[in-house]
Amino acid sequence: MPVGAHSARERRCRLHTGLTRFGQGPPPTGQRRHRAQPVHWDLPNEIAHGQAQLLLREKAARTRQEKEAGREASQEAAHQGQCQPAGTWRRRRPLAQVSEPTQIWVDADACPGVIKEILFRAAERARVQVTLVANQWLRTPPSRFIRSLQVAGGYDVADTAIVERVHPGDLVVTQDIPLAARVLERGAVALHPRGERYTADNIAERLSIRNFMEELRGAGVQTGGPSAFHARDSQNFASQLDRWLAQRPRGAPSPE
Repeated sequence: MPVGAHSARERRCRLHTGLTRFGQGPPPTGQRRHRAQPVHWDLPNEIAHGQAQLLLREKAARTRQEKEAGREASQEAAHQGQCQPAGTWRRRRPLAQVSEPTQIWVDADACPGVIKEILFRAAERARVQVTLVANQWLRTPPSRFIRSLQVAGGYDVADTAIVERVHPGDLVVTQDIPLAARVLERGAVALHPRGERYTADNIAERLSIRNFMEELRGAGVQTGGPSAFHARDSQNFASQLDRWLAQRPRGAPSPE
């Protein structure tokens, strides 16, 4: 038998065996041979069902964890006084500190009348509380921004009343240098009726001069009194007052 014929018959047998293994028979005689189609291996129903059940169990577990986290967050928020629906809890922000509106305190026993008139007009214009403190009754214009505080007579009683009530940032109008030093220690602003502003840099010098003059008067030396009050003094005071009003925190005053 020729070698080539034996080889061709052997190849046909091998092809027939391979087609039979995959459930296919040899193609009928005379028909065109087609390329073998790829075989798709489907998973058994048991395996597909098991994978679906596993995915469902994992989804249910995640849902339970999210609900537990939301419930714990809601309980913590309720404990802090800020209860929110589950799933929307956020960290509570600190409350902003609300500062009290600044006021003007006047050592009214020795305050010139023209300065009081300037303060009365500024109270209405800027809607700032002005309080006159004295050991006698004072007449004030009818305004919810202006009031008077009468204290008992005595040495430094009015000064002590102002120091006890003043807050940082308040304005104190006074000619008394020791009172100005005390309110500066409280964080307030001290202003002389002539328009001179007391500061931490000049208060020590003013106290030294004041004490020296007191010693001279105690020794019988005639030191004379303060100079007459001029229009330029009231202008200087009004300028310093406007500067303080422009720099003060905004807010509607609330009378005590």
